Amino acid sequence: MNQDEKLQSRLLDRRRSAFRKYRELTTGDRPFLHFLRFEFLTFFFGPLPGAAGWLLRKLFYPCLFKSVGRGVVFGRNITLRHPHKITIGDNVVFDENCLLDAKGCDEGSGIEIGDGVMVSRNTSIIGKYGSIVIGDRANIGTNCLFGSMGRLTVGRNTIFAANCYVGGGMYRMERTDIPVVLQGSYTRGPLTVGDGCWLGAGAVVLDGVTLGRDVILGAGAVACKNLPDFAVAAGVPARVLRIRGSEGRQ
Repeated sequence: MNQDEKLQSRLLDRRRSAFRKYRELTTGDRPFLHFLRFEFLTFFFGPLPGAAGWLLRKLFYPCLFKSVGRGVVFGRNITLRHPHKITIGDNVVFDENCLLDAKGCDEGSGIEIGDGVMVSRNTSIIGKYGSIVIGDRANIGTNCLFGSMGRLTVGRNTIFAANCYVGGGMYRMERTDIPVVLQGSYTRGPLTVGDGCWLGAGAVVLDGVTLGRDVILGAGAVACKNLPDFAVAAGVPARVLRIRGSEGRQ
């Protein structure tokens, strides 16, 4: 049973109080003083607008995380789950209403965000079963969702337009005597988006897929198989239209 399944089991345990379940969701098994600090900071500073909110979050939010670099900007109303498993590099910007959720990660894994990353509003980064690593200078558009069933790695200088979905997994469905939701889930392996990729609006990269370096994935495309370096791909499922630079090498 992985960390996320263990957590779900505890949350569904009728013997546990609603307050205890809330602590499991937010700070896990951290000491009670850590929970009180989390509550105080997120309640009073989380929704605070303007320069005062920016400054107070800049000063006090870093103590909630595993580590935070210099020059990090925390926008309003960021939702945090198990922030003690999250590492943030220098000069990272989180816009409003983002979700950083590491509750499904083991203590030895978590979410790691490199230097100079831009995370636009309403984006969710969820370490459901495994770790998530986002490389330096990645630019993530609005309403994107990153969810790890296994390890999810995003390379440096990668662009995600709005509404991209990266990750996910598969439910087992062999049995017909019980619903799919009760049969458990599995991963096809790590998901990797290489350095310098560009994913168009609404693009999807499924569990277990590797995008090579400098891949361009068209708007609305669904990558369910690996794509080679410098590929330009589009469609559902995504197919390679051409390899950039191949004309000049012929």
